[in-house]
Amino acid sequence: MNWAVLKDAKWLSLTVTSLLLGVIGIVLAIYNNSYWAYFVIISAIFTFLGANRGDQLTGL
Repeated sequence: MNWAVLKDAKWLSLTVTSLLLGVIGIVLAIYNNSYWAYFVIISAIFTFLGANRGDQLTGL
């Protein structure tokens, strides 16, 4: 992976937040909480935003 992407704080925060929201969504799904879908959808949105940020940084 490109070093410019790895040292970017905005990309890193989007990636970490996406992972945490995904884990929270899975835990909520295990305990039959109806809010798990919201966390998974928001996690997917953050993943998309992080991928776009990485594309901008690498120039692809």
